[in-house]
Amino acid sequence: GLKRTLLDRRLFLALSAFYYDYSDKQVQATIDIGGGVTEAIIQNAAASEAYGAELELRWTPSAALEITLGSSLLSTEITDWDSASPEEAAARIGNELPNAPEWTANAAVDYRVPVGPSLIGFANVNVSHTDGSFREVANNPDLAAEDVTLFGARIGMAPISERWSLYLWGRNLTDEDYRTYSRRPLGAMITDQYGLPRMLGLGASLRYGR
Repeated sequence: GLKRTLLDRRLFLALSAFYYDYSDKQVQATIDIGGGVTEAIIQNAAASEAYGAELELRWTPSAALEITLGSSLLSTEITDWDSASPEEAAARIGNELPNAPEWTANAAVDYRVPVGPSLIGFANVNVSHTDGSFREVANNPDLAAEDVTLFGARIGMAPISERWSLYLWGRNLTDEDYRTYSRRPLGAMITDQYGLPRMLGLGASLRYGR
């Protein structure tokens, strides 16, 4: 990996690459227990690997503004599978690991400005993207998570000491409808769990101590 500060310390850059070689990694699997009924269980992948790269960038062009960016690329593969069934092993080897999106990215903009002699106003806008990924080792596309991009924001006020703050916040501002978990318990029936819808709220914080 590499970490550097540039432009008179106004720009921070971090790059890293990684490779993992797993043995007996626990993974989510869906098995047929007969009668058209399936069950979600944990199995061990005899061998699997993952490699990728990550980027973090933080730019502070002024005392009032900070911009952050992050991204990661990931590739995974099951390279061996222990099973008494050659058909099961053949169906698993070469598949992606569950819950391993190929690309994720995030960005945020933070802005702070004085409001009168003793208060600070602040605002944050953020976005995150996650590629679709398989939820179990069979890589069933019917149970896979879709790509999702989420937007959030926060705006508020605090004293210069930042001992307390009041703010309005919003999450999933575009009200994206996205699955967080799927399984098929009975034949063709699919059970889905979804992420939280658009949420808006009022928050407060108080810091104790010095």
